[in-house]
Amino acid sequence: MGALLGHITGGADAATFQPMNVNFGLFPPIDGNFARQERKQALSARALREFDALARADAAGGGNSYLTRHVWAARLAPRSQH
Repeated sequence: MGALLGHITGGADAATFQPMNVNFGLFPPIDGNFARQERKQALSARALREFDALARADAAGGGNSYLTRHVWAARLAPRSQH
C-alpha cells in the first residue's frame, strides 16, 4: 500500500492516471539476490509482514481507524473460491 500511495501522491499525473494491478517496480528494493519469481515472493512476504504489523498496531490503539474497520477485516475474511 505504501508503494502505491507513494506513486499516486508523488509521480502520477491525475489527467492520465489509470488504475493498475500490482506493479513490483513500485516497491522499495529488497536486499539480496533473487531470481525474478523469488524476488516477487520476497517483496510480497515483506509487504504482508509490514501490513500485519501496521494493522496490529492500529488495533492495539483502539482499532477504530479505517484500516482496522475495513482493510484488516477484509484480510481476515474467508476468500471465495472461483
